[in-house]
Amino acid sequence: IVHEFENLHDFVAFHHRSPGYFSEQSIKADGDLISAQGIYCNVFKEPASPRDVTIHNENYRETIVYRGFNSRMRAVHHVFETATAHFPQNDLKVFAPEAVSAYALYMRGRNAKFIGSEYTTDPAVREYLFPIPIEDLHALSFGEQAFHAIFVNEVFEHVPYLDKALSELARVLKVGGKLISTFPFLGFSEESVVRAKMENGAVVHLTEREYHGNPVDPQGGSLVFELPGWNILDRIRAAGFKHAVMQWVYSVDCGILAPGYGGVLVLVAEK
Repeated sequence: IVHEFENLHDFVAFHHRSPGYFSEQSIKADGDLISAQGIYCNVFKEPASPRDVTIHNENYRETIVYRGFNSRMRAVHHVFETATAHFPQNDLKVFAPEAVSAYALYMRGRNAKFIGSEYTTDPAVREYLFPIPIEDLHALSFGEQAFHAIFVNEVFEHVPYLDKALSELARVLKVGGKLISTFPFLGFSEESVVRAKMENGAVVHLTEREYHGNPVDPQGGSLVFELPGWNILDRIRAAGFKHAVMQWVYSVDCGILAPGYGGVLVLVAEK
């Protein structure tokens, strides 16, 4: 099931019309059903038995893992396939600011024109990652209109100058190109929450420090600068995109669930 929303008001109205999707009891029941019957993996196009599906905890957005893919990744893949279906598949140019994740490795294996990158300022990490490209979302090295599609998974919250990064992503997308992204979204808030910012080259912490996992730096993790709310859609439009929505993706059969929201919320924007 996929529903598309352009603003907080419409999403709240959906929540009021369909409370069963959002209740903790219903989501837990869906998780228990998956534990009992398994899923159909929409990435690998195959059924997965319960013994092959791992559910570490009830944060279903980040678990229900099959062959390295969790619930959120399967939601992203569904949106990606749908959003890019009209592009020539043998010439689909795709960029992502991730190269070592399970989804990036999958994309690299299936698409010869996929480029994944990582980011670091540490020379030793840069040397270790070579020949993986190092890209800064604030200043990408690519020319204008280089890609048909870009996916950005769990990165926006770590970008200190998010609006500049959004403008860069718009710059390197072709007209009609798609941006697909997930992040810790404040689905019931219009405003984003800024937790830290840069001032004169230094990090200023506005709230208690929060770090999320980083496959390039699993020990230290990545600092959270901002948790986006619905105003990110206006900011994306201001950055050069003509259309931006949040898609709510839900499927018990495919193991796509998220606590608090029932489905996984995925941003889709068109240049």
